[in-house]
Amino acid sequence: MTQKHHLEGIGKIPSGTYEEIKIEGIGKIIGAISVDSLQAEGMLKGKGSIHGGVLALEGIARFFSPVHVKEIRMDGILKVRGAVLEADALHCDGYLVSTSEISADEIVIQGTASAPCLYGDTILLQKEETNQHSLPFFIRLFSRAYFGRPLRQGQILVDRIECTHLTASALRSHTISAEHIVLRDGCQVDTVYCNGSLEIDSSCQINHILSDNTEILQKGAKPMDSRTIPQILTLLKKGAISEKEAETMLASLVSMPSQPELPPLPWEDDDSLHIVVYRGHQLLKTSDPQSRSLTVEYQGDVLNVNSYVSITCGQVEGHAHAGYSIQCTSIAGGAKAGGDINCRGDIEGGVKAGGEVKIIKT
Repeated sequence: MTQKHHLEGIGKIPSGTYEEIKIEGIGKIIGAISVDSLQAEGMLKGKGSIHGGVLALEGIARFFSPVHVKEIRMDGILKVRGAVLEADALHCDGYLVSTSEISADEIVIQGTASAPCLYGDTILLQKEETNQHSLPFFIRLFSRAYFGRPLRQGQILVDRIECTHLTASALRSHTISAEHIVLRDGCQVDTVYCNGSLEIDSSCQINHILSDNTEILQKGAKPMDSRTIPQILTLLKKGAISEKEAETMLASLVSMPSQPELPPLPWEDDDSLHIVVYRGHQLLKTSDPQSRSLTVEYQGDVLNVNSYVSITCGQVEGHAHAGYSIQCTSIAGGAKAGGDINCRGDIEGGVKAGGEVKIIKT
């Protein structure tokens, strides 16, 4: 039975199904809840998982269990630790720090942020111009210990971003993979994978650009050694660079040491098991029919597994991601698959599947 819960002052929200929750003061969610609308002004702590509709938060919100909702609107400080956050739309004005991945079709962050991974369709990352939000001194002093990740005022730190459209300013990132990218205001990125359009202003620094057919528009930026000879000649033909700039870029290529034929891998050097498929030197996407037609069977248990194809394995001690289906004994973290998920034990974290989810206990 759905219910409404209004809290003024200090109190707890027990597990249950709610039509509406309103908090003015300090509230703590102590069990798993399903809620159509949650509004909080003040401080909110989520110890139980949250499923439902719209979260409208103002002040400080801390989540320690999975969050799967339609929309999150945050004005203040949003901290997610040890839990996956998934939504159709995420809008944050202020501070956002997460120790796990964040996934949403639309992500808009204005302010300061830090997260290992952002996955979405459209992502807009902007630094705060007015300095309206300010962290207390003791939090700034021990920010890494408090949030679990590094945090720099006025910057957005994201290890990896995967999306269709990305517009970012003041971004620090290891890897970006997107079709259309706009980078401004001092962005620093190690590797960019882009097969659409890429716009970079003169204040940005990109170490590697990997693409087959990207149209690169640089506004006053210095030539990049990562370009190939065909890319340089294409820019010259389109009038994007002068003959002198083209000569300088070609000369820098000639003086460079020989590079490996294969590009750097699009993931961090971690303890995760990565299963991918190449056609020649081309890394196939999870949506490619040839990727979906393959299944890899792994004998034994794994810590974290990220597969572009279907996987069959024992116990996954962390998170499991597959481009199509997952069959396993149990998953200690979260599971995400483009197709079905069949598990013979428990899945302790969040579950997202394009097909059916079956937990079969014998």
